[in-house]
Amino acid sequence: MALMQKGSTWKIVKVEIEPPLLITNYGIYIGCDPGTSNLGIAIIDAVFDNPKIELYEIDIERSKDAVERIQTVRFILTDILFGLHGQQNVKMIIEGASYGNNFRQVELAEQRATMVLWALDHSIIPSLISPLSIRKKVFGSAKIKAEDTWKELPPNAASALACAYYVL
Repeated sequence: MALMQKGSTWKIVKVEIEPPLLITNYGIYIGCDPGTSNLGIAIIDAVFDNPKIELYEIDIERSKDAVERIQTVRFILTDILFGLHGQQNVKMIIEGASYGNNFRQVELAEQRATMVLWALDHSIIPSLISPLSIRKKVFGSAKIKAEDTWKELPPNAASALACAYYVL
């Protein structure tokens, strides 16, 4: 794991791993697990025969200002994903709302909207998929959580990785 400190309001831990599940499609797949203070991003680079996976566990100092929260997520996405602008066949899966949980849903909606707009601005195809749909497709059951399956990974990065695998 490598720690990268960025600014005074967030820190990023980067982890590179071998694919834990079979990758059957070529392309670049981004998974995002939005959070108000913890955010996960996964990048599956399966353009060549030797796929690479980068995971990012991000801790954000929560701001009371909505504009500042939106800007922070935008800066983080740009910092981590800057090399993907203009790439072909890039898809981004963003974990959608968990309707059984009312905790900070407005702030999470801001993050999802920021991620969708960032993806569209960079010619990346975004999709919002519910957590239960992601779990069912990736793990075969909506009750199985990524952080329980991949216990050795940071929890938000594991959820982001499940999002990226959703397309595969």
